[in-house]
Amino acid sequence: MALDVFGFGNALVDILVQIDDDHIAELDLKKGLFHLVDNSKIEELLRKFESPENKIVPAGSCANTIFALSSLGADVALCGKIGNDPHGKLYEEIVLKDGINSRIKKSHDVGTGRVINLITPDSERTFVVNLGASVTLEKEELHDVLEDVKESGIFHMECYVIEEPVLRESVMYLARAAKENGVKISVDLSDPGVIERNLEYIRQLVEEYADIVFLNEEEAKVFTGLDPDAAVNEISKICETVIVKLGSSGSLVKSKGGEVVRINAVKASPVDTTGAGDFYAAGFLYGLSRGKDIATCGKIGSIIAGKIVEQIGARPPADLKSMPELEGLL
Repeated sequence: MALDVFGFGNALVDILVQIDDDHIAELDLKKGLFHLVDNSKIEELLRKFESPENKIVPAGSCANTIFALSSLGADVALCGKIGNDPHGKLYEEIVLKDGINSRIKKSHDVGTGRVINLITPDSERTFVVNLGASVTLEKEELHDVLEDVKESGIFHMECYVIEEPVLRESVMYLARAAKENGVKISVDLSDPGVIERNLEYIRQLVEEYADIVFLNEEEAKVFTGLDPDAAVNEISKICETVIVKLGSSGSLVKSKGGEVVRINAVKASPVDTTGAGDFYAAGFLYGLSRGKDIATCGKIGSIIAGKIVEQIGARPPADLKSMPELEGLL
């Protein structure tokens, strides 16, 4: 089966909770950051914040990108691991409902990974995460997806997965297959902390495997020690295309040997920034899969990123491609 994009990442359920800044302080959390906790802690917090107003949606950085790509009309597959539990059932049902080719594996011993996404009035997000079954996906479980990877146009991965030894081995197993078969490899650098803790490994990953790299301003600083303008030029020396996202200031895009292209942000009224970067990546990869130039790819990414921040959660509208703003770009 020929796919536009094959995605590999943590399969997580996102529990969206609107909260005041005072609660963040009470919980001894650092606002805006990613906090890993054990199962007992996340159960405690789920009881604390239990409310019928909370939204529960399938998530994960790569998964958000794949959901958005499917809504744009791309032919995509998603690979990750869930638990054999109600949250896992919900995840799988929505993947199939969205027309995504499911390459989701299932654990009968460990529950589905969960994220409590604490959203403060300024639209900032603070994550409390238990990765659960998502980090138990072993290389030996992936032999049946190799052909899908080999026949895809793009293999997309998130760097969150390289922090767990089992997942690192698994994603590199697929990345090697992609590389050997001429499949473009897209890497989202994911998080400044992930980069800082794994800097040498991620540099090697980008140099040896990545064709397309996504990162934001802070991630670019950690990765290169440079400001965005200098960083985009530096990274473009070691990969085909690099994208540095600048939030409300737009983005910088550069292909190796080309000029830096500046993409304007789309004006939006943000209520939740969850998934903005993931949706930008989806728009950009969709454009690439259709042979668009990098400026057009960036515009598509910027438009759908601006759309998603105006709602709570990163579930895409049923038909992103019908947005009037995209007319003539797709």
